[in-house]
Amino acid sequence: MLIGILMMLPLGNMKPRYYCLSCKNEIEMTEEQLSVIKMISENALAHHKDFKDFGVDVNTKKMFGPVGCIECNNTGYSGRMGIFEAIHNDATIEKLIPQNPSEREIKEAAAMQGSLNMREDGIVKILKGITSYEEVASVVSLYEE
Repeated sequence: MLIGILMMLPLGNMKPRYYCLSCKNEIEMTEEQLSVIKMISENALAHHKDFKDFGVDVNTKKMFGPVGCIECNNTGYSGRMGIFEAIHNDATIEKLIPQNPSEREIKEAAAMQGSLNMREDGIVKILKGITSYEEVASVVSLYEE
């Protein structure tokens, strides 16, 4: 049952840029951004994942935006970081593997484990001021599950 052991590895890994700490600037979210963040946070909460546990306030209307300075070569960004998604090989997943499940079936079973998916991890990093909405949206679909 080697495949069951391998399921502890990340399902996905994307690398958006993170803000330059020397020049990032606080900005207001658009109504569309607020709506998407609310939708994703409500879906996470329905799966027993509260963004407050990750140190963010989903009710904020502020986030950061890139500016550009000499430190970041006027890009507003400085390096890349990961957005991750992983599943744990628990009893539910172990029962599912021999049935040759689809990716969607595995994700549905994994959603109840409490680990963040890539969309949720991206939203947490936006709200923490680590990266921008646009950077997350460039590597993860924020509009569909």
